[in-house]
Amino acid sequence: MRAGRPLILGGRLPADLAGRRVGESDLLVGAGSMIRYDEATGAGDPAVAQAARDWLLAYNRSDVEATRAVREWLDRAGSGFPSAADLGP
Repeated sequence: MRAGRPLILGGRLPADLAGRRVGESDLLVGAGSMIRYDEATGAGDPAVAQAARDWLLAYNRSDVEATRAVREWLDRAGSGFPSAADLGP
């Protein structure tokens, strides 16, 4: 964890390290996503449910983009890493 930055959960820390700037709105929202899921699937107000579904779509898109950034970074930089066999027992 870098000084002055809150803990980034899931794939967002590796994505941040791989060069994808993680926005403050992306930080520590995992638990909040469960609340939004309940809002989206509950039998409450249809407008609240739609707003929650829209939020979840954006949140999940951000997760996919973070995963993609890590994969692209590994594709670029990974060839410079030693193989497991080179590290020995």
